[in-house]
Amino acid sequence: MSLVALTHYLGAEPDGDDVYGLVAKYVAALAPGSHLILSQVTPDLNPAAIDRAAEHFRRGGTPFHPRSLPEFSRFFDGLELLGPGVIPVSGWRPGPEDVAAQAEGIVPVYAGVARKV
Repeated sequence: MSLVALTHYLGAEPDGDDVYGLVAKYVAALAPGSHLILSQVTPDLNPAAIDRAAEHFRRGGTPFHPRSLPEFSRFFDGLELLGPGVIPVSGWRPGPEDVAAQAEGIVPVYAGVARKV
């Protein structure tokens, strides 16, 4: 199941959606051996830029919920996290173009892949 660039548009209770419960419900329906692929905007890598982006989204009526590393990692609870683990997306199995992008600055997005056992 791929939830790339989606969870940062879903809130968390009590203020909004139960995003963790929703993802857990979908994972529960998966067959053992299935994979969960996630990416999530984070304030950890560039707080000022993410605060500005979040304000623009919210002013336009779009919910926006960047998550820290511990908050994002929680989506993988109960699953077998695959290497290299939860890291900035530009460092996840980088190709030459990704290495060049890293030289320009880190993309403020975490990524991870896990297997349901």
